[in-house]
Amino acid sequence: MNKSLICKIILVIVFALGILFGKIINLVGINAWLIQYSGIVDATQIVLVILTLLSLLMIVLQIKSEHEKSRREKAVDLLLQWTQTITKEMNSVKKIVEKFDGEQCRKLFIEEEFEVNCNIYDDIMEAINEKSDKKEKNDKCAECDGDDADCRKKISLGKKHIRKLRWNTISYLNLLESILVAWQYSIVDREIIEHQFSFQVSPKDGKRVLDNFRKIAGAEDSYPAIEIFCSNLEQQRKMKLKEKGKIV
Repeated sequence: MNKSLICKIILVIVFALGILFGKIINLVGINAWLIQYSGIVDATQIVLVILTLLSLLMIVLQIKSEHEKSRREKAVDLLLQWTQTITKEMNSVKKIVEKFDGEQCRKLFIEEEFEVNCNIYDDIMEAINEKSDKKEKNDKCAECDGDDADCRKKISLGKKHIRKLRWNTISYLNLLESILVAWQYSIVDREIIEHQFSFQVSPKDGKRVLDNFRKIAGAEDSYPAIEIFCSNLEQQRKMKLKEKGKIV
């Protein structure tokens, strides 16, 4: 039987006993009875009050326990949704866009053509499942043959490539925002979400998930939950450092 239901039944029984006790007192003559057995009446009333308070406490604790269980289950459901929705393409694009500077992110957001280094051009094409233009790449990156990790030659991205990059970037952020909104309003277990999504923030390096792109998209106005989540993790790290720095 449900524990909450048991608590409610106990509470009803306690109140019923209280009413029954009052009826008995009335039947035998309340004044004479109270005078003769005032000690018993006082003790009984105290016991009834204690039982009532204990029953109420049990109900409150049960409700809280069920609420915490529900929040943990919701957190697990959102984690499952994340793993089922996030794609290899979205993950790859996220890692690439995090390397873009502010101007590249601005042009990506407004879908304007821009150039990227030859050394990540192939990565972009692979991420969005497109074949790279080998002729254009070879012309642009002739000096480094497209294989030099330090190559700084530029190659343009076409509109189609930019649209795919943008769509995957925004899809990633929208999915993350929807999960972190639940975290922000404590609909889910906050500790579980913080633990599972802490990789989105690197306080040591001062990096936040798609920071440059989010600033162009409106930062806290467009993705407030992500911004709050990042700030919260950074604050937690600062608090831990302060604790470690305390001298006993």
